[in-house]
Amino acid sequence: MKTLLTQGVEVECAPEGEPQTVRTDMDTWEIVPGTSPTLWYVRRAWWAEDFRVAVGTGLGAVDDELWRIQARPLRDRTAVPVTLDLAHSLRSGRWRLLQVHQGDQLSYEALDASVVDF
Repeated sequence: MKTLLTQGVEVECAPEGEPQTVRTDMDTWEIVPGTSPTLWYVRRAWWAEDFRVAVGTGLGAVDDELWRIQARPLRDRTAVPVTLDLAHSLRSGRWRLLQVHQGDQLSYEALDASVVDF
């Protein structure tokens, strides 16, 4: 069974487009200094949502960004960092928190977030 969060978040990005801070319902998280966010793309099921994608639509028509960042709460910069997996829809501009990793374990208590299993 895969466990994903359903929490929408606000993300502030650097001019280059990398996430710098993440605001959840419970806290604001900052990128750990000296770490770099990792970006990859995932193909969304565009054929289930759109019957056609116009030629030349460009980035975001069929792919979403996934980011993995090392972060800690702004309120406690000495806290042990956690790894946050974020999804960014290029079409809508929305950000979602997908997973939280503490050490080698998935953890949701750090954010007190709603969880959905499927």
